[in-house]
Amino acid sequence: MRRMQTIIYDDKGRARDAKSPSLQYEFYGTACDFDLTSYLLDNLGFAELRWRNAGAAIVRFRPSVVSAAAVAAVLFAIWDRMPRRVVVSSREPDGDDSFCSGPADAAAYIGDLLSDVTRKTTKPFLSRLLSIGGDGDANDPLSTLLRTWSQSSGAFCPDDHRDFLQRGLKDRFMIVDVRANRRLHISAVGKGFQAYGAAWRENAAGLPLENQPDYAYGEWVRDMFDSVLASRCPRLDEVDAMLRRPHLNDRIRSRYRRLILPFRDGASGHVRLLGVSVVDETIDLRKKPGLSSA
Repeated sequence: MRRMQTIIYDDKGRARDAKSPSLQYEFYGTACDFDLTSYLLDNLGFAELRWRNAGAAIVRFRPSVVSAAAVAAVLFAIWDRMPRRVVVSSREPDGDDSFCSGPADAAAYIGDLLSDVTRKTTKPFLSRLLSIGGDGDANDPLSTLLRTWSQSSGAFCPDDHRDFLQRGLKDRFMIVDVRANRRLHISAVGKGFQAYGAAWRENAAGLPLENQPDYAYGEWVRDMFDSVLASRCPRLDEVDAMLRRPHLNDRIRSRYRRLILPFRDGASGHVRLLGVSVVDETIDLRKKPGLSSA
């Protein structure tokens, strides 16, 4: 039986080797415990083209995230070889396969898919910025941590409060470093972050903040941390997010309050960021007005 030839195109339209160890390291470090190609298609806007033979091709992508450059590269490739049959496979949760009679039919169907998802897409990540002021609830761990930070006069160090982070906040913390060009990288992740599984937590240190199993969520979170880095002020949000879990091939709803604090590293004096959160399933931003997607 003749093996299929498989090519993937990245978000810039470049052909890439999905099985390359360097590609895995580039996007996911050494913590990839699931199919990398599926991760790239579902999260980073890549597209896949499989050739069964000269007359048949299979195109796979996720319409809500695929890049225009990846789509263009796929269409250029099938127009170049002119297969008689093209199967277009949508990787949306409700997506399916469609059999197209050649490149023109495939191009028209892909265009319809992209137009349709633009009309139907809803925001998976919602937040509401909360005011910070007063003493807050004495029994609320986020208020307790905020008071401690405020009283430190800039000398706050998470390591000095590790017991509180682990017990009071149930180990739901993330420490973020600021590297060259203000790029944010994960320094440490507490065991309380269960959504992505142990493999990711244990290997997350050193990854860019956005390189999370749900890459779109990682970018969204990075923008929030960036706002704290720019302002040097704490930020408190209610969050209602639909998270993709590639290692389990599902999606879960995560609702929590998150506090992000800037602090200075005692040794270098460089600004770092601490994010902590408390699960709160009473939050329902999908019904309330005044929502924010950033």
